[in-house]
Amino acid sequence: MLGSAVPMTRSLRCIVPLVAAFLLASCGGESSKEGDPAQRASASSDVNTLLRSTFANVSKMKSATVDLKVQIQPRGAKAGDAPVTAHLSGPFETQGANKLPKLAFTADLASGGQTFNAGATYDGSKAYVTLMGTPYVVSDLVTRQFVAGYEQSLKTRQNAKGGLVLGSLGIDFTKWLPNATNEGETQVGDAKTIKISGKADVKQVIADLEKITEKASALNVPGAGGRIPQKLTPKQKAAAEAAVKNLTVDVYTGADDSILRRLTVNADLQDAASKIDAGVLLDLTFTKVGQKQTITAPSNPKPFTELLKAVDAAGLANLGLGGAAPGGASDSTTPNSSDTPNNVDKYAACIEQAKGDAAKARKCADLLSG
Repeated sequence: MLGSAVPMTRSLRCIVPLVAAFLLASCGGESSKEGDPAQRASASSDVNTLLRSTFANVSKMKSATVDLKVQIQPRGAKAGDAPVTAHLSGPFETQGANKLPKLAFTADLASGGQTFNAGATYDGSKAYVTLMGTPYVVSDLVTRQFVAGYEQSLKTRQNAKGGLVLGSLGIDFTKWLPNATNEGETQVGDAKTIKISGKADVKQVIADLEKITEKASALNVPGAGGRIPQKLTPKQKAAAEAAVKNLTVDVYTGADDSILRRLTVNADLQDAASKIDAGVLLDLTFTKVGQKQTITAPSNPKPFTELLKAVDAAGLANLGLGGAAPGGASDSTTPNSSDTPNNVDKYAACIEQAKGDAAKARKCADLLSG
């Protein structure tokens, strides 16, 4: 991954569906009635109580501006290489329980001297995708399929506390930081927060992250199936645990509401067998929590057919809109349904044949992956 654009593209196919599923899942569930602080948090508040409250309250974040940064900094023999960086940002705002939130996210990635940028917008009725600065409108059929799948997932897990993914796992986040400390009050954006810091239990974190990816892979996100990381073998899990030499976590929770405002993770990775020696930073910040967000459609978007061509040309066929059908598109000016890039004609026919049956309609999404 370090210093190569090809592995970066491959990583996008895995990371984008997982990040999208994780963020959407965390902000769309029913509000939890548990974990409410009895009083304003302070430097003297119990750490474990704050941690439990913070993650139980994830689903209470009805709107916010997200800022997620990830950086992998090579060390050792590759110390001179440029870091691999990713940045996702933008607002979201829920439309009520069991509804896909409005959102306008942009993402930038850089590796090996190459960059890639993309964006996704949903204004409550139509969806748009932006690739390398060019906006495209998403087919209404694809949009409806995505929305239906997402909202069905929410309904089937509506009793989960703390969000669709986080709340349905039974994860005790206090076990991530067994010796956490309350660092007192600090400011994050527009909110006063209490900072909780500690050295993480690597084995526990890896085990719980595996649960999260398993849940995320089960979400009805068209095109994401099979591209979210699956269960690790015992050997892979042991290797991952051995490679993480140090893992520290900082949690910033709202002093007045115990809602997450910032999460930072710092890791040192070293593995001689795979020649990995790098520092990893993840920094997730939420600002303007609970405030009205401005989410508008991009100007002059190109049609969906142009988006499909751009996705195929960029080699990003597995990001969720699918790739060209086996054998590629026909050279004919009027391609038939079996030759149409991304199998859109087959998908449309499948939706029509489903005749409103949600279960049958969800299966149609598999056709979009070619």
